[in-house]
Amino acid sequence: MVNRDVELYVSNIQEEEFFRRFSSEEILKITSESLFHQYQKGQIIFFQEDPNRYAYYLFKGLIKLEKMDETGEFAYVDYISDHTFFPYGEVLRDKTYTYTGYAQTDIDLMLIPQHIISDLVRENSEQLIYMYQQTTKVIRFLERRIQMTTIPNATQKVIHTLAIWMEDLSVERSGKRVIHYPMTISDLGVVAGTTRETASRVVKMLTKEKRISMTRNSVEFLDVAYFQKILDS
Repeated sequence: MVNRDVELYVSNIQEEEFFRRFSSEEILKITSESLFHQYQKGQIIFFQEDPNRYAYYLFKGLIKLEKMDETGEFAYVDYISDHTFFPYGEVLRDKTYTYTGYAQTDIDLMLIPQHIISDLVRENSEQLIYMYQQTTKVIRFLERRIQMTTIPNATQKVIHTLAIWMEDLSVERSGKRVIHYPMTISDLGVVAGTTRETASRVVKMLTKEKRISMTRNSVEFLDVAYFQKILDS
């Protein structure tokens, strides 16, 4: 990452929601001890079971997380979007990463030494409460993912996955919700626990109904109320 990008991120870091509860001295410690890297699309950031040396803050881009089971099959697939700290669950406990992280797009990433962030959080009750709240949101998100696995209908699984993506990854734009990153039909099928063919068929159906528009570069949720109703049910 070029110096001017690092300087810009550092100078504006307390405007990022995650860092607002740290003091200036704590921010200085974090930024002076951290590494700033750019990864190109497809590069691996860390492997499942690697030593847990860093926590991460993603300034720009999209990260894909994959966890494999003992048979070599995908047991978990998820995404981290920009302006996000992760992984919350490993800050105070795990010694290894529980999944593999890939750069789904070109990304700008800050690598925060694990001992730095864990020590600061233990001394900063406001930040600890904030991180607990964020962890609770992650748990609720995972509960929805688990509930989705009980849906017997493959079409509904794909629709529920899209609704979860809308909530987790999209931003509001002109009355629509937009994921401004490339999300593939294959990824949609894997996350939904269905085939690529089923995911493709459902996307074509929703496109015809003018509920979504899915291109190589983005996913637009045209009928936000439709997907929100699914989330609220």
